[in-house]
Amino acid sequence: MGSTVKIATDDGSVGHHGFAADFLEETPFDLCYACGPKPMLKAVSKLCKQMNKPCWISLEERMACGIGACLGCAVELKRSNGESYYGHVCKDGPVFSSEEVVL
Repeated sequence: MGSTVKIATDDGSVGHHGFAADFLEETPFDLCYACGPKPMLKAVSKLCKQMNKPCWISLEERMACGIGACLGCAVELKRSNGESYYGHVCKDGPVFSSEEVVL
């Protein structure tokens, strides 16, 4: 599809040995898709915002019911006007623009 995929792992088992945010600073890119622990997502999202690059993050929340009824996967999100609300990873995601997730 014309895209180059680059992988960073903190233990060096695959791809770049180090943190994903450090890797992004060294690598030219047009768009970022990230999944992993929230501190990493926060760092990657911050860097992408500073670089004015779009970033999509996949959240890894526990999903007990899978339809949003149990509220186990509720996460704080923000609308374009800055207003906060809670969405459900199971039915509204799991992939969100980093601009809309409060990390």
